[in-house]
Amino acid sequence: MGRPGLWARLLMHYWALECEERMQLWKVERATSGGGTDSGLMKVSYGDEKEVDVVAMLQRAYLRTAIEMERTGGWVGSTTACVGLLQRSTLHIANVPPPSPVLELTVAR
Repeated sequence: MGRPGLWARLLMHYWALECEERMQLWKVERATSGGGTDSGLMKVSYGDEKEVDVVAMLQRAYLRTAIEMERTGGWVGSTTACVGLLQRSTLHIANVPPPSPVLELTVAR
């Protein structure tokens, strides 16, 4: 039996978790790259943030969805997704199903 609505909601749920995990990594990287404190404040370096791979993030969200759907009764489903993640002044966008165009837009300052 197909459950495309459930499939789509779970995919977006796991995409949101991927984004939250990525943001937590950024916080840890910024806190540890500062190297010290200045007047009790942690120094923050934004240049050390790793590049975002939204395709890999979306792939992990998809795999988590597939595992969950299989675990809870083998539901089948399909969906189309277009997701984005803003990293400072760069918007990373991915689209599924394949072929997945990946866009990275940077705002000039």
